[in-house]
This record gives sequence, C-alpha cells and structure tokens, in this order.
Amino acid sequence: MSRLWLLGVAVSVAAASHPLHTSVTTVTQTAGSTRADVSVRVFLDDFPPGRDSAAIGAYLDRALIFTTEAGRRLALTFTAQRSEGSVLLLQAELQAPASLRGVRITNRLVVERFADQLNVVKVQSGGRATTLLFLSSDGAKEIP
Repeated sequence: MSRLWLLGVAVSVAAASHPLHTSVTTVTQTAGSTRADVSVRVFLDDFPPGRDSAAIGAYLDRALIFTTEAGRRLALTFTAQRSEGSVLLLQAELQAPASLRGVRITNRLVVERFADQLNVVKVQSGGRATTLLFLSSDGAKEIP
C-alpha cells in the first residue's frame, strides 16, 4: 500500500511541475540608443509555441506589444532562444525611441492558459529602472 501511495504522490508532483505561472521580461536600453534588448524568461511547458522559432516570433508579436505615446507600434524582432532546464530564454530586439519613458507595454504572455498568470517587466533605460507587474486582466501600462 505505501509504494502505491508514494507512486501517486510522485505522479502528482510531476504533473504539477511548478505552482506559479510567471514570466519575467527585461528591457534594457543604452542611453540615447534607438534600440533596446528584450529578454523573456518563461516556463517551457507553459509556453504555447514551445521551441518553434517561427511560432515564437508570431506569438511575441501578439502577446508582447510596445507602443509610443502617440500610439505607433514599435517593431519587436525575435532573435534567439535557449533553454536552461525547464525555463525557456528568449531574446528579441526592440526598435525604440531614444527614451522609453512614456512607451506603453502590453504583456499578454501565457494569459490564455492561466488565469493566475503574473508577468513581470523590468525596464532599464536612460539610467532609470522600473518594474511593471501585469495580471491576466491588465491592459497596457506606461513606462514612467
């Protein structure tokens, strides 16, 4: 009986590989540059496109959106991926104004899968750092 119970516990733990549904996006812009480096950390088993590069680019285009104060969408180009265990690390390049202040970000990564999804965006631009938190119900947020 105890072996069967342990097997059931092991299967349950494996099925619930991680209890938190999160992503962390970092946007880094050197002062005066018209581009920013964007990195995304997400659990591979949560990420709808998996490792398919074409699907990742299309997904990021729908789920991670940057717009200017005037509403013009900024180009985000997926450039690379690698995995570290169960985490997928994505790299992209953002064509941006010389300052990210006032740029609006919409982060809808993985919200179609989990109602409790929490997306963190860390922005470093012009010597300033800020962190924005996105719940699954949130719309665009402005970089202060």
